[in-house]
Amino acid sequence: MVEDAVPGGGINPGGGINPGSANPYTDISLMDVNGTLYFSANDGVNGFELWRINGSGVAELVEDAVAGGGINPGGEGSRPGDLTNVNGTLYFSANDGTNGDELWRVPDTIAPSTTSFLRQTPNTSPTSADTLVFRVTFNEDVTGVAAADFAASGTTATLSIAVVSASVYDVTLTGGNLAGLNGTVGLNFAASPTISDLAGNALSNTEPTTDDTFVVDNTFDIVMNSVTANGRATLTVQYQILGLPLTSPLSLRFLQSTDGLADSADTVLSNVTISNAADWTIGTHTVNFTIGSQVLLPGAGKPEVATDYFILAVADPTNAVAEADSDPLNEDNTVAFVGAYATSTTIYLHGGSLADTVTLTYPSSTAGNVTLGLAGSITAAHTYAYSSTAQFCLRTHGGNDTVNIVNTSNLTARPMREFGGDGDDVLNGAGGVDTLNGGAGDDTLRGGLGNDLLDGGTGTGTNTLVESGNVSFTLTNTSLAGVGTDTLANLQVANLTGGTSTNTFTVSGWTRAGSFVGGGGTGDTIVASKNVNFTLSNASLQSSDGLNLSLSGFTKATLTGGAGNNSFTVGDWTGTGILTGGTGIDTLAATRNANLTLTTTSLTTTGFGALTLSGLEVAQLTGGAGDNTFNASAFTGNVTLIGSGGDDVLIGGGGADLLSGGDDNDLLTGGAGADILQGDGGSDKLVETGKTTALTLTLSDSALTGLGGDVLSGVESAQLTGSTVADTLNAQGFTLGSVTLLGLGGKDVLIGGSRDDSLDGGDLDDVLTGNGGVDTLNGGGGLLDTLVEGGATQFVLSIGTLTGLGTDTIMAIEQARLTTAATASSIDARQFTGRTTLTGGAGNDTLLGGSAADSILGGAGDDVLSGGGGNDSILGGAGNDIILGGAGDDSLGGSSKLATGDTALDGNDTIFGGTGTDSSTGKDRLFGGLGNDILDGGDDNDTLTGDGGIDSLFGGAGTDSLSAAPDFLFPDGSFTDAAFFTNLSTLLAAFP
Repeated sequence: MVEDAVPGGGINPGGGINPGSANPYTDISLMDVNGTLYFSANDGVNGFELWRINGSGVAELVEDAVAGGGINPGGEGSRPGDLTNVNGTLYFSANDGTNGDELWRVPDTIAPSTTSFLRQTPNTSPTSADTLVFRVTFNEDVTGVAAADFAASGTTATLSIAVVSASVYDVTLTGGNLAGLNGTVGLNFAASPTISDLAGNALSNTEPTTDDTFVVDNTFDIVMNSVTANGRATLTVQYQILGLPLTSPLSLRFLQSTDGLADSADTVLSNVTISNAADWTIGTHTVNFTIGSQVLLPGAGKPEVATDYFILAVADPTNAVAEADSDPLNEDNTVAFVGAYATSTTIYLHGGSLADTVTLTYPSSTAGNVTLGLAGSITAAHTYAYSSTAQFCLRTHGGNDTVNIVNTSNLTARPMREFGGDGDDVLNGAGGVDTLNGGAGDDTLRGGLGNDLLDGGTGTGTNTLVESGNVSFTLTNTSLAGVGTDTLANLQVANLTGGTSTNTFTVSGWTRAGSFVGGGGTGDTIVASKNVNFTLSNASLQSSDGLNLSLSGFTKATLTGGAGNNSFTVGDWTGTGILTGGTGIDTLAATRNANLTLTTTSLTTTGFGALTLSGLEVAQLTGGAGDNTFNASAFTGNVTLIGSGGDDVLIGGGGADLLSGGDDNDLLTGGAGADILQGDGGSDKLVETGKTTALTLTLSDSALTGLGGDVLSGVESAQLTGSTVADTLNAQGFTLGSVTLLGLGGKDVLIGGSRDDSLDGGDLDDVLTGNGGVDTLNGGGGLLDTLVEGGATQFVLSIGTLTGLGTDTIMAIEQARLTTAATASSIDARQFTGRTTLTGGAGNDTLLGGSAADSILGGAGDDVLSGGGGNDSILGGAGNDIILGGAGDDSLGGSSKLATGDTALDGNDTIFGGTGTDSSTGKDRLFGGLGNDILDGGDDNDTLTGDGGIDSLFGGAGTDSLSAAPDFLFPDGSFTDAAFFTNLSTLLAAFP
């Protein structure tokens, strides 16, 4: 339905003009009035009224557009019918509801216009005709058309009018200057045309969209169409003569041009004259010449040059003919040769401005013919005897050209000389000694077998060398050795492909881009030796001098640096290789999510091929997201190890190293040298191990000395292992976490930190100090391992534990040296079976020895000292001390000195020798000191020395020796115990 196709939904939207109702009114006349369609319709509001499709394609109510409301609005409307067009005025019958059915009209108010000015006679341009006819077409019938309504441009010719129809007229131009005119003639309306349509609407004098003109040429003109050849010695020239026929012979000149433009810089090859008058007439002419006799061309009468050039044919080069366009450089009379010609030994081919494809096909045997095909600017195919053809010279010129060589029989290829010219060309050699020059554009050159000269050409294009073969290649910026030995120039990219054997690609002298494919060999190798920085991966090799190669199918690499400081970044290279640093300070760099081992001579990685190293002084290795182990312990240079993600193990070498654990929980070993160890995120651990020389390792929160002086950060725990000889491992200054100290062989000193530590002395006699925390202390395999602790106010030592600074577990400890704090403290070693050395401080201390031979020093203060079992040595020191020797042969003293007379002895001490079994001396020695002392020898033969003060000496059983100072009051002759008896059970009860 028209109204559905009209914007806005139609006259009565919803399914037609008046959908769904009975329609007794059947006059649905349609009438075209000057391109406007009139019809009757019911929009469901106004009844049946007159409608039209306006210039915008929209249906509109005619009376709405005139007066509004329709002729008889409402009800059934005016019911217009009998629509009739009379000279652009619409007449129809209608009922306005008052006068009944009457005659109505819609006047034409639209101005006429022209649709076209067309060339009628002649219908071609340019022309030399002296009568020109334009056909003028109006969009409706018009009247009043006269010659004065038009004006001609570009000529003084006279205009006349011929009626073709009421809407079509021919305007003829004759006379004036047309006979000798050279120019363009057009038709226009006059300033005030008198043309109108049948309704009297004046013409709109706007020029039509289609507005033809005539190019009038009344002098000679020569247009060169083409110059071709038959592939051998016949040259064919095709040209046109326009305007007027020639009246004298036509001259042609053949030029050798470097730029394709005929000018004074060109070399003249030949001048020929077309003398046959039949070739002077208006129209297209074809003339043949013999190459080498009538027309001399390069290689055929003229010398061939080893550069690119055009062969141009110029008509009337001396302007002997007065042409419409007499410039000899104009394209009308100059054309380039396209095609092939031959001499006795050489085939010459010139392409055109289009994209040409040249195909040279060799025969199946030496008795056959070589076929040379050209497709593009022209289509031609020529054959030549293989046996008599020496070489080919191809110049493809403009366009994106391709030269293909087909030689499936591998016959001896003829030398090729190929010049691509402008455009992106693909040039292939034939396998002989070839010369290929790409010219301007992005060109691709393949020399093939033979020693070729391959030149990408001048200009800003990117030129590509392509070669393949089951050979090893050596590529430089100026040469390629492999399938031949080629000389290179102006090539920016090299794409090389190997074969099924093991091939080597050497690029030491190549500083540009390329793509290398190893082929099917199992050990294809990329080789480069240059003073640069290398970046190698499975997919590429790059160097800082501009080398940028994509790689495929290579499993080996041999890279050698120079005298400078070179770097070798091997990335994800999974093949094997040899990396040689040269004489500078050279660096190996790799990022691998794998375990690797670095030595001075090799890099081995899980899942990667082994790399042989030489002359590399620095290494930078980075892990991935997994748990990686990097072991550079056998690398003598400086190494940087970065763990990145995962729980990594990083082991430095002998130089000044940087270890960074990254995220997660890492183990760091700096090794020898002044290292920087960074735990970074996670809970990280320092691990260090000695070798065969004695070590003194001192660990703090920020440093480790003894292996070169390491700087620490972010390290939360440590494990230090000594050498096979006597070491000192001191972690007393480490507070960030637990420490594990392993002495191994030798007589070691192990000192823990403030946290929960593990100390193992290893072989021989070691000294272990846990310090704070809950420690595990293992003396190891020595015969006399010593536990040393101090600073607690209450030590309790047993066979398996020590409490005081923490609750320590002790194993294989044969003796202990414990020192109290400065304040009143106690040490209880009664459950310890080994020897102890117990030292009190300035306070009132209680020191209780165990079952072995103990050494107890009370120090200042009023101390209680008990030796327990064993042959003990007990010194009370300053203060009023109580000393109990216990079982065994003891040496008991009230002061800090045993030797009588060394120092002044002070304090009021009570000393009990105990019972015990005598040693080889079989007796106790008791020294009272300067105070008022009580000395009890007990059983056996004892020596009691009161020294200064008022002392009480009890010898006890046995033969005792009592010694007194000069002021001692000794009863004359009485040596019985009863004389000095006291209630000893009460005194002894004070000692637990």
